[in-house]
Amino acid sequence: MSRLLSEKSRISLVLILACLLLSAGPIFAGKGPKLKFREESKDFGKVKQGEVLTHVFVFKNEGDETLVIKRVKTSCGCTAALLSKKEIAPGAEGEIK
Repeated sequence: MSRLLSEKSRISLVLILACLLLSAGPIFAGKGPKLKFREESKDFGKVKQGEVLTHVFVFKNEGDETLVIKRVKTSCGCTAALLSKKEIAPGAEGEIK
């Protein structure tokens, strides 16, 4: 009988922990800034040598706190990235050119 009670207790404990974990998800999900880009890449197709190309990547802070961008880094020395502003309020947009 004590073994049966022990198994019921374990099952109850697992169910309680699962409920706590599932209910805590939404609490942590909305905290802080959340960066969302309209598009994450741009394919320019075939480009002639020496041709100068530009593109503007628009992003939005979909979080509930101000997004602070400390630096923007490119993957190649042949590109440059200009940031429209370093602090993006919740719901506001910014650009990287």
